[in-house]
Amino acid sequence: MTDKDRAAALFDGWEETLIWSALQGVMGRLEWNGDGSAGRITLGDFCFLAGKPDRALAETLEAPIVTAREEGWYRLVEEVYGPRAVRQTRYATAKDPSSFDRRQLAGFIEALPPGYVLRPMDEAMVPALLAEPWSRDFCSNFDAPADFARRGMGIAALWEGVPVAGAASYSVYSGGIEVQIETREDHRRRGLAKACGAALILACLDRGLYPSWDAQDRRSLALAEKLGYGSWKDMVDAVASSGSIIQGDYINAKLIDVETLATDQAFIDNLLGNELEFKRGKIGKFNIGENRIYTDGASESDAFSGPVPAGVKQVINANDTFIVSERGDLLLGDPFNLKGNGQYGLALINNEGNTVLNLYGNVYAEGGTIGGFTIGSSYIGAAGDVESKNGFSLYRSFLKFRDTDHYVAIGLSTFAGSTAYTPIGRFENTEVKGETASQDNVCLYLNATGCPETYKDAGKNYAIWIEKGHIYLKSGYIRTGALISNSFGYYSGGTVTPSKTSLLITFSNDITLSGSGVGNGHIIICVNTSSSERNIYGTVFGKVAVSSHRAMLLVYYNGW
Repeated sequence: MTDKDRAAALFDGWEETLIWSALQGVMGRLEWNGDGSAGRITLGDFCFLAGKPDRALAETLEAPIVTAREEGWYRLVEEVYGPRAVRQTRYATAKDPSSFDRRQLAGFIEALPPGYVLRPMDEAMVPALLAEPWSRDFCSNFDAPADFARRGMGIAALWEGVPVAGAASYSVYSGGIEVQIETREDHRRRGLAKACGAALILACLDRGLYPSWDAQDRRSLALAEKLGYGSWKDMVDAVASSGSIIQGDYINAKLIDVETLATDQAFIDNLLGNELEFKRGKIGKFNIGENRIYTDGASESDAFSGPVPAGVKQVINANDTFIVSERGDLLLGDPFNLKGNGQYGLALINNEGNTVLNLYGNVYAEGGTIGGFTIGSSYIGAAGDVESKNGFSLYRSFLKFRDTDHYVAIGLSTFAGSTAYTPIGRFENTEVKGETASQDNVCLYLNATGCPETYKDAGKNYAIWIEKGHIYLKSGYIRTGALISNSFGYYSGGTVTPSKTSLLITFSNDITLSGSGVGNGHIIICVNTSSSERNIYGTVFGKVAVSSHRAMLLVYYNGW
């Protein structure tokens, strides 16, 4: 047997598809020490260590996620890399093709939100996937786009033609793939990962391949279970029901009945049970004491009623208090005191502290309320749609303020469902007032002052500046107390007597201009708002016909 064969034999029985890929020579790399007593497999972001712990292999790791079956490897890695080595838990799933429900998976695909489409990942799509950090792992372990198209497979969810979520083969082995599922951050929580995962699983089953998936956290595990994967606990429960003390790599703990289990050292990768009791001892770096779990540096007899004791790093205390670290203190109890360090922590102090709440970073909530505001899908404020609810609402594309008679919206889609016009600002004031009401209805109030316009080279005060475009007056009229007097306006017909400052009048029937107080050279614009031709009569010019929705410019000179 060669050194390579001896190293490969160290991985026998390890139910991990990335290891199978390397041992089969499909992808990944197998390495070993001088005599084959230790081996290392590297594929993408993952490294697997087996055999006798070897410092040379530990010091030359090329992948950030390290897995081993021997505790000695973890101790060696922690010794070599110090605080950079952090232990984390990943969740294996049962590799059982019969666990998938095709009808349920098809239902996840049918529930894809409107606007999204699912497409197979092909060679042309690979460069775009590699260009984005969130999606590069879909195909980064393949030699080239053509290699992915030949050996890999994947399903992408597209929004406006751009991939925003997907499920693909992180790696391949003889008989299946290792699944990678990701969603771009701004398109999460819409069921895209579930739809893409379901489509990929069905595609694998149709080809006789198994879509293996190990979850990186509990959220990922929850998605896996929804798609039909059996959890690690399911596997243990299956062993427990078999009636055997030893089955595979598991001990059937339900068949062991002891009053006391004593050992100087116990290294256990997974410990599962309905009820575990530890009076004293240590789990990882945590000391176990009476009603407390605490780290080195904290005494079991420390008093926690006052400030955090000097030297306390982390303390979990069952007596109505929970304390964590002096740098970012967390104390829960009576009085309630929640603190964090000033850079990225959380501070919530009781009344004596004068601080109510400080937050740094991201705050996520799917629902609920903050003060009087409702939190819902893509909005904060009044619940419901844009047209029907009162109050303030902040949506993904606009914000609005509304009550019974007033409506203000700024942003996109301010007229939901409208195809005639799409304004980015919408202002409405429809308040009904009595005939004797002295207060005007004002929809938009503008005030531009400050420039001394009476001076020769002074700037002007423009309340509205239009670079391009038109002003469209659908109904009503323009009124001002400055350049245009209060006497101008709309006339349905009859005699009209303009004042000295009248600039514009609108009419819908024939009118007669009279009056001589405006002065020679005064200009007035007459607009026919009727759908038919109308006449303007005067003592000087006689009669002028104005076509429908047209204007006539008149100049006063010794009468109209």
